[in-house]
Amino acid sequence: RVGVHALNVLRLIFADAMAGEAVSHHVPWAAQIAVRGFDHGEWAVRNSAMMLFTALLQRTVSNQKNAPAVASSLTVMAAANSASTGGGGGGGEEEGGAAARLAATGDDGATAADFFTRFPTLAPFLLAELGAAAVDPGSDPGTHAGSGGAG
Repeated sequence: RVGVHALNVLRLIFADAMAGEAVSHHVPWAAQIAVRGFDHGEWAVRNSAMMLFTALLQRTVSNQKNAPAVASSLTVMAAANSASTGGGGGGGEEEGGAAARLAATGDDGATAADFFTRFPTLAPFLLAELGAAAVDPGSDPGTHAGSGGAG
């Protein structure tokens, strides 16, 4: 049960709108924990891992539920970046471009390229996990050799 509680605490942290960018740099670590929990032997851990994964996706990928918060957060980040670079915009393409896309078009989607540019360590991890799961797709939960349990 400790694993379930730990995953649920992480879920609450990542779902908290007030946490904002303070937790963004921990997304890859938390995503790895969540994905590794998918094949745990206990259903409660798998369920909590899926809820953590959902919270991470809602935090990182714009959707109808969090689009206004993401748009305002990205606008603030773009403004801060513009101010810190003397108005030149420097690295503002990621933040400013996404904020402009959300504001101007109402587009609430993110591309895989956007996601993996933001979290480059997740691409090889997810590919390895998918590859390991594809080797034996009919295996029982908890028997996937590529991961340890989440708790």
